[in-house]
Amino acid sequence: MITGNYTFGAAYTGAGTDFSGNNIRAAITTPSGTYATGANSGILLNPSTAISTTSLNNRVINAQNGNLLFSTGAGTQGVYQIAGFPTTTGQTATPLITSATVSSGTFGTNPYGFAFSPGPIVNGTVAYVADNTVGVEKLTFNGSTWVVNYLFTTGAGAANALTDLVVDFSGANPQIFAVSPNTLWSVTDTGSGGAMNSIASAGANFAFRGIELVSAVAVPEPTTYALLGMTSLIGSGVWFYRRRRLNQVQFGRRA
Repeated sequence: MITGNYTFGAAYTGAGTDFSGNNIRAAITTPSGTYATGANSGILLNPSTAISTTSLNNRVINAQNGNLLFSTGAGTQGVYQIAGFPTTTGQTATPLITSATVSSGTFGTNPYGFAFSPGPIVNGTVAYVADNTVGVEKLTFNGSTWVVNYLFTTGAGAANALTDLVVDFSGANPQIFAVSPNTLWSVTDTGSGGAMNSIASAGANFAFRGIELVSAVAVPEPTTYALLGMTSLIGSGVWFYRRRRLNQVQFGRRA
């Protein structure tokens, strides 16, 4: 395990009224540039082109099969998709996983991080969503709608509320890693829900804010999306980011 404090340059700096009076929550770099999202400005690009204002108050942004995906806890909560990596304004975000697209099971109302099995979203696709209230939800796509299969839980209370996750799909059973403010969690999906295992603590005056899968072969340079502190589990190929609680700037994920 490696820990350290680093100084980083800014990959995204807002202009004008971007995120005015509130915060940036996540960013991702793609061939089209860096997209950022947060509490009040929708999806922005490089840094002040408002790509989509379908949902203004968003949480985590990521990419799947060449498309932008983001989660929101406002309005109709869930995961939304924007086709491709657009560079012009007026893009419509379409609901991907919401209460309206889930046909079986109860989808949570406080989604944050998410992960999809590799490839296009087709019949049999698996998704995991970290919900700040209920835990990690496993869903499968039946060709037309999503089905909530079961939950992985961390226990009650704000200290155990999940904000991000990654999933290693390389083995026979997907391995899930997730973060709450104080804890790094892990569980292997063997076909039924259950309790997640605590495998690391953020420590005094720190909080986990994001997590990412990286190569286990070489340790990459620290990136601009890890603020102040970075810790890595090299053997498992998982990096998780932590920052001092006193710092209120929030970045969630990186490309």
